[in-house]
Amino acid sequence: MPVTCPTTDLDASGIDPYTMTPVGKKLLLRLIPQSETTDGGLILADDQSDPVEVGTVIARGRDTQSVLLGTHLQFAKYAPGMEFTKGDERFKLVAEHDLIGSVTLPS
Repeated sequence: MPVTCPTTDLDASGIDPYTMTPVGKKLLLRLIPQSETTDGGLILADDQSDPVEVGTVIARGRDTQSVLLGTHLQFAKYAPGMEFTKGDERFKLVAEHDLIGSVTLPS
């Protein structure tokens, strides 16, 4: 069974992820919620959902030159990194080498 990274709730700490600056080759992603139902309306079990997550780059480290802010990126759901929440939003701090690729989301 994959090991998930602990999630930290930032509401109590007062930290604002939108003012955070990652270091080195790290990226701060705002996670895009995944649908828990199929196009036909079937509800997916947790173990049947996609093992890949998508996030939007909201901040990047100084050494990360190949990824632009606002890019939608795919990464493994269980990739190492720090995951945290602020209100209803989820964020993840990941290393550039853990990314799978960029994606274009449907409008």
